Amino acid sequence: MILRIFRLRAHPGRGAALEHIVRTRGVPNIRGREGLVALLLGRPDEGDGDELVLVSLWRDLAAVRAFKGDAWREARLLPEEIELTAAASVSHVVVDTVAGPIDAFLGGAG
Repeated sequence: MILRIFRLRAHPGRGAALEHIVRTRGVPNIRGREGLVALLLGRPDEGDGDELVLVSLWRDLAAVRAFKGDAWREARLLPEEIELTAAASVSHVVVDTVAGPIDAFLGGAG
C-alpha cells in the first residue's frame, strides 16, 4: 500500500477558506477513486490553524498513478486553492505492515 501525505499551508489567516475548498472540492474529487482505501483530513495539533494535512491510503502505486498521472510526485492544487496557498508538498510512504485498529477497517482481523 502507499500512504500519500499532502500538506498545505495557507497564507496567514486563510486556513479556514482553504479548508472549505479542500472539503467541498478536493475531498469529493478523491473519494470513490479506484484503489483508494482511506482518506483523512486534519490539522497539526500545534500551530496557527493555517496548515492542513490530507492523508490518503492507496492499494498500490498503480492506483496513485492512475489518479494523479505522470505528475504523481507533485503537489498539484485546484485553481481555487492557488491564491490561498503559501506552500504545498506531497510525500509517499510504502506501507509494509498494517497493525492495530485499522486492520478492521481494511478487512483484517484487528
